[in-house]
Amino acid sequence: MKRHITLFFLLFVALIFSCNKENIQPYKDIDQVNIVSPQDTTITLAQLQQLTVSPVLSGIDTKKDYAYEWRLYEDKSYRILSDKQQLDMLVELPVGKYTIQFQVMDKTTAIKAIGQLYTLNVTGAFPEGWLVGNNNNGKGQMSFIRTSDRKVFLNPLEDINQASYPEKLVASISGVKPTPFYGSFKQLFYFTENGLRVFDAETMLQTSELNEYFYKPITFKQQPAYGTNALNIDQFLINKGDLYAADGLNFGTNSSFGTFSDRFEGDYSMFPFVFNDASLTTYFYDNKNKRFMSCTYQGRELTIASRATSNGQYNLNSIGKTMLGSDATLSGNYLSLMKDDTKSYIYAFRLRAASAIATGYYSELSGAQEIDQITGFAAASDIERAYYSSKNKIYKVSAANGSVAQIYSFPTGSEIVDLKMLKAGTDANRQLVIAINKGSVGEIHCIYINEFGDLDTGKPPIVYSGFGVITNISYRVAS
Repeated sequence: MKRHITLFFLLFVALIFSCNKENIQPYKDIDQVNIVSPQDTTITLAQLQQLTVSPVLSGIDTKKDYAYEWRLYEDKSYRILSDKQQLDMLVELPVGKYTIQFQVMDKTTAIKAIGQLYTLNVTGAFPEGWLVGNNNNGKGQMSFIRTSDRKVFLNPLEDINQASYPEKLVASISGVKPTPFYGSFKQLFYFTENGLRVFDAETMLQTSELNEYFYKPITFKQQPAYGTNALNIDQFLINKGDLYAADGLNFGTNSSFGTFSDRFEGDYSMFPFVFNDASLTTYFYDNKNKRFMSCTYQGRELTIASRATSNGQYNLNSIGKTMLGSDATLSGNYLSLMKDDTKSYIYAFRLRAASAIATGYYSELSGAQEIDQITGFAAASDIERAYYSSKNKIYKVSAANGSVAQIYSFPTGSEIVDLKMLKAGTDANRQLVIAINKGSVGEIHCIYINEFGDLDTGKPPIVYSGFGVITNISYRVAS
């Protein structure tokens, strides 16, 4: 027994000597390092946005050296995004969904602390924001303001397509319109004096050559109007008062849409706005004959609308006034600024009703100024209230009683060319977006309004500059 004890002691001493010689640390307690991740582990970003994640670590020993690793998992493999504690990178990944994980390793012991998984949803670089049509030295460009991070892309079409678009721009209009059953339109329209080009909204790659959308070439001298019926089965275009139509989506199977028809027959001059109801009928306002006309699903003929309000204030087929501006408002209805030879009015049109229009009404404007100089019109979607712009002033209009009040003005020399209400995101119906030109320089001003529709003096305007002469603005909704 004594011999065995002596042998065991000799072996133990030899083991200790061997460990020290090979720098192997004898057993001891391991310091616990924990990764306290941010609560929100689902991240959605657009391409070319900055991805920043700052994990909080506990149990770190300042005397030790640690290695950090951010992994991006792809199928059964992974790649290293960063070896820094904070992940800070430009998102240049293809559109899709990714899994990211953070690891910390004690370099002495090689023991790791592994964080929870992050889900990264990467959308296109231009997921939602303002299209700004403008001309720089007489040459058109469609700029884009990405509202998620306020990044401005001045000329993405030429940058992405590696092409030159020399035509003078008349308007850039978003044709993005999701629907739950029939798929979504994801088109951006680029109207020039020489015709129309079409671009994909996700990538801004060109999808249609000049005037490929028409049987006969069409030129544009003034801002046209584009719209669809409620289910995206028909597309409509109004140019210089003339109406055209094209096929739309067909249960989500179409990738190449129909060509626009010849001009609809008839004696009319349509105001440039497309009114749809909740299903398949689409309405247009004929400023020549002062009445509404309509077109049914897949129809290519106009009929005179005949519905009347329940209170008898007006019939759609005999409004008798000239339309100056229109926009969608509460519950998908419409507000329109109208005038006759002597007075101006605000109309509430109930075109989405299935039968007689309930409680449609109009009010004569009181205190209206500079109606003959109108440059833009926008309505809120949470209350029946509207705004119009003149050369350098913004006016609020109450649809309930027709009262008009000036709420904002720009310095002399600033010319307002377009006015829109932001209707998406946390600032929906609390932000008016105004395009102004100062000579050859264009700016976008986003001013805040309060719950009463007046200027919110507690929030300074957001101003975007660097544009050429602006033609119009159009909101690209999320698809």
